[in-house]
Amino acid sequence: MEEPLVFVDNPTPRWVRHHRCVWTAPRPLTRVIKLFSSYKDCKILFCDYLRINPANIRDAVEEFRHLPREGSSNPSLRCAELLEVLNNFLDGGASLHEHDIASIQGTAAFPVLIANQASRAGAAPEILFRAFRDNQP
Repeated sequence: MEEPLVFVDNPTPRWVRHHRCVWTAPRPLTRVIKLFSSYKDCKILFCDYLRINPANIRDAVEEFRHLPREGSSNPSLRCAELLEVLNNFLDGGASLHEHDIASIQGTAAFPVLIANQASRAGAAPEILFRAFRDNQP
């Protein structure tokens, strides 16, 4: 088994395996360990020798899949941020495999506004999070 090779100090100091790291990533990707900010002078070591790459569309898909369990204070905004990251990767020429598409469609992270009596009376609207391919009414 591979030994943890990289020390990260944020948010909790610990050693991690280098394959769990990326060199850089868009700000909304918070599950990946970004090394650039801590080791910017060590790019040759991490990128050329240890083959640490920038985050890619797979990292964004994984982050999106974890949205329902994340407990974000603003899940609608978080969903929008991650969809924008996915879109930027696609605009840059990346592509999604069929299982990635199915994974995104099956994640209950899409906000749906529920119209009810309370929202019509001026109360805060109720938002449910559903999967894209959710057959519930």
